[in-house]
Amino acid sequence: MKKYIVFLLSVLFSLTISFEAHANEIDNINIHIDIKKDGSVEVTEERNQNMDDGTENYIVFNEEDMQGTKLTQFSVDGFKEVKEWDSDWKRDEKAGKYSILNTDDGFDLVWGIGEYGDKTYTVHYTLTNMVKNLKDGQSIYWDFNTFTEL
Repeated sequence: MKKYIVFLLSVLFSLTISFEAHANEIDNINIHIDIKKDGSVEVTEERNQNMDDGTENYIVFNEEDMQGTKLTQFSVDGFKEVKEWDSDWKRDEKAGKYSILNTDDGFDLVWGIGEYGDKTYTVHYTLTNMVKNLKDGQSIYWDFNTFTEL
């Protein structure tokens, strides 16, 4: 009988425990692309995110995917540029800052999360040589899916 009571109490206790899952999520993203006459594009991403983990956001650019395209400008509204980014900084040290982080495969556009919770980040960057000339016209082929990690 004692076994059954212990088992029953264990089951009841396990039903009262709640687990809260933590994960960064992008609730909405709007990407505006402005194609310039020189073949470059100015990109503005407005990211509505819920952040409850980590210290930074980033957009990954692998050199092998660049197809001759170069980054000429990067900024995050309301944030200050720093020349040297240290991924080991704490969350409060990264808050309000952005930079370009060189990697073995290319570079990342990186900015600090700041406080956890619902956030809106407006990110701007310019990519040159995006419009490719064809025999019968012009084209752009680019994957702007910069949020697959979340």
